[in-house]
Amino acid sequence: MADEFIRMFSDKAETPVETQLIKPVSAAPKLQNETVGDNLNSSRPFVNERLNSRLAQSLPVGDWVIRSSASLEVGTRPKHILHAFDRIIIQGDGPWQLFDKECKLLAQGYIYGSDVVLDGENKCFYLSDEIGMIKTYDLDNGNRLFSVSLVFGNSYKRSFIARQNDRLMVVSTEREMGRHSAEKPEDSTIEVLRFNESQEIDRDGILRSARGIARLKRKTLLLLSALYDETLVVATDNQICLLDFDLQIKTALSGKFTPLVISLSDAGIIYLVLIDNGVPKLRAIKPNGERIFSAELPKEMLNIFYPPIITYNHRVFLVKDNYLLAFAANGRGIWEYKSDSPIAGAVITAENQLLISDGSELVVFEANGRHRILYEFKNESLQTPPTITSNGELVVATDKKLYCLARRAN
Repeated sequence: MADEFIRMFSDKAETPVETQLIKPVSAAPKLQNETVGDNLNSSRPFVNERLNSRLAQSLPVGDWVIRSSASLEVGTRPKHILHAFDRIIIQGDGPWQLFDKECKLLAQGYIYGSDVVLDGENKCFYLSDEIGMIKTYDLDNGNRLFSVSLVFGNSYKRSFIARQNDRLMVVSTEREMGRHSAEKPEDSTIEVLRFNESQEIDRDGILRSARGIARLKRKTLLLLSALYDETLVVATDNQICLLDFDLQIKTALSGKFTPLVISLSDAGIIYLVLIDNGVPKLRAIKPNGERIFSAELPKEMLNIFYPPIITYNHRVFLVKDNYLLAFAANGRGIWEYKSDSPIAGAVITAENQLLISDGSELVVFEANGRHRILYEFKNESLQTPPTITSNGELVVATDKKLYCLARRAN
């Protein structure tokens, strides 16, 4: 079972429809630029389900000033900013806080073993609670709407949550339950639930009308996940699997590697930082198993946790600590940047500019590596990647405050 998915509760192996060995393409393909689209939300850490840190907004031209701000609760330790419509969510290292566009606090709570995932279509957001259920909150006011049950409860952390139409997909990884526990974690699971049109919520707020329609498990604690269209891409040791929303494995791609981080282009090109014979590498792989490029990386990238940032014209950026690497679409390294401070994160704008949180400064990079400072938060340290709202404002959090920046009036 270690190298295959098993149908939960039946122990039947899930056989891939197609199995391919990952191999280099015979000739370097010419990749078409991808379109920006009209989804202006930042719905999760690294912006979207592909984890590629792409925004659909351009960076407005002009000087920036603080329009509004809010002090964060002590101990928030902000990590990510989500937004949709006129709502902003801070995901901290445990706590979460919901704000309106004026930075007024509307609600707050705590996350247990998941990210916050914002669902703009249904105007709600999801996260895992202390007993391992997925809680759903109203995006408007932060009130709890309902909870849904998953297999194994809080013995698993929810590493990836995604909603499409009436289906909720959750990838989970078993975790240590205590130093003295005889059971050592060893499994990961994927579950798909269907939300019936008629919701049945009991007195405890549990959505009883949600039905589990597919469940897989695998003996691994490494199951990196990202989603494009209706295809879930999961990477584990020596294999990448492409699954549909019924959890049928459409394609299994095999090789020899240990994946570290994953992100996807809109066309489903898989970008992995992985370890190959002890060497960190960046690889781009087509969904059919053709390897577009493989680029060797410096040893500093061995512990990278930030997924590859992919521009609309297929350039790639890697961020690790105070180190930034830039690659052309063919995998050739084109420039690098070392900061004196930690880089808290970065996003790509609609015109392929790289916007980063660099110590106390918001910095924008052009394609040639030239950069300029947009704003400096003196005596504070930026803790989240920046984002741009639908009305063209910059939002970012330091260790102390949430800030909304607007262009200075002429």
